Amino acid sequence: PRSVPVRPLPGARCVQEELSSTSVEHLIINPNAAYEKFRDKRLSTKGVDFSDRINKPRTTGYESGE
Repeated sequence: PRSVPVRPLPGARCVQEELSSTSVEHLIINPNAAYEKFRDKRLSTKGVDFSDRINKPRTTGYESGE
């Protein structure tokens, strides 16, 4: 069989650096235990305002040099 050269994906180096960084806390989470812990919990959104935009508003039109 012929081997085909494999190029790393864009950003792969960044991911590898993040995985080996001491600035990132690595957690091992048991999904079943997490489910049991939060099974009957609810998050209230009463009184929370979600109307803000995270990104810049779209602008329309053009500016003139005058």
